[in-house]
Amino acid sequence: MNRIIPGRWQRLRSNYLIICCVVTCLALWTNISCVDEKGTDEKSNLALVDFDKSNTELILRYYFGAYLPDHEPDAFDGGFVRRIGGNYFVDRDKIRQSPLLSRLISDGYLEDGALAWDEFTVFIQETYYQRRNPYPDLDAAYEKLAFHPGDSSWFQVNVRGVMTTALRRVYVKKAALRAALGSYLTNGRRLLYPVGTTFIGEHWVDSSRIETTVMRKRPDGFWDFFIYGSEGHLAGETISPPKKLKAPIQCFGCHTGRKLFEPEKSFPGIAKDGPHGPRALYVDDRFRNKEVVAYFDEHRKRSDMILGIYNTLYVSEMLEKRRKGDLSKEDETLLNNLGF
Repeated sequence: MNRIIPGRWQRLRSNYLIICCVVTCLALWTNISCVDEKGTDEKSNLALVDFDKSNTELILRYYFGAYLPDHEPDAFDGGFVRRIGGNYFVDRDKIRQSPLLSRLISDGYLEDGALAWDEFTVFIQETYYQRRNPYPDLDAAYEKLAFHPGDSSWFQVNVRGVMTTALRRVYVKKAALRAALGSYLTNGRRLLYPVGTTFIGEHWVDSSRIETTVMRKRPDGFWDFFIYGSEGHLAGETISPPKKLKAPIQCFGCHTGRKLFEPEKSFPGIAKDGPHGPRALYVDDRFRNKEVVAYFDEHRKRSDMILGIYNTLYVSEMLEKRRKGDLSKEDETLLNNLGF
């Protein structure tokens, strides 16, 4: 029987170990290459969202939701937007499926691999009205909404605030207010309006209506913002002082922020004049009800992104009717259910 001498055995053992190491390394390198290649392909479809905003996720849900079909999964559930670690990314493959969102690619907004806020706002201003199907003009809006000033089915509030130096005549259907009040307690003490609720804000200077803003609630719970000029045609921004405001960019920013605005901030007290003129809610002093203001805390809570205090004033009016013995049974039931 052949014998392996110690020196030869050591050499064979060393060669065997070297071969094993080489084979293992080759296998690992192959696997890593495949993973890297796969990872690189996937990553190449993603573009970093570079907004530098504290509420980036909310912003993405709002704007991408404006471009997705109603009743479809939102931008995150649908894969259009992803959160990886602490960053947000948009998926190019998904974006290509949307006729309007695909312009983010075709128009070069993602050429550097990132979606910057300044570029994104340009895209929004150019395409938002195309997707959101606003009323083509103010006459069409008023006809569709069956609205005309003085209609008792609409609640009216006259206000001067920080948005504009013009007098704002704001209208909303009383039925929408009643729906929000009727579900207030079941919605966790939040005032939430039905889908399709519309707020109309006419801006008046002297006896001239210089522009009109329209808010309409979407199925995803957000609001669309439209602006119409003095002739009733769609416009991209307001014109009244103190500064121009773009729809929907600055509208959305104010309505989702936490800053308190006058004159609602001081209500039921009287707000002081601001640097650009009066700030006032033109309501009867009988409707400056501290109890109702404290009960809803409507302006501060901003449950449905609404800045005004329409339900507060509406309930205050109903309480005054009750005091005078002029309240309907339906209104009495509503007030009782709210605990008034």
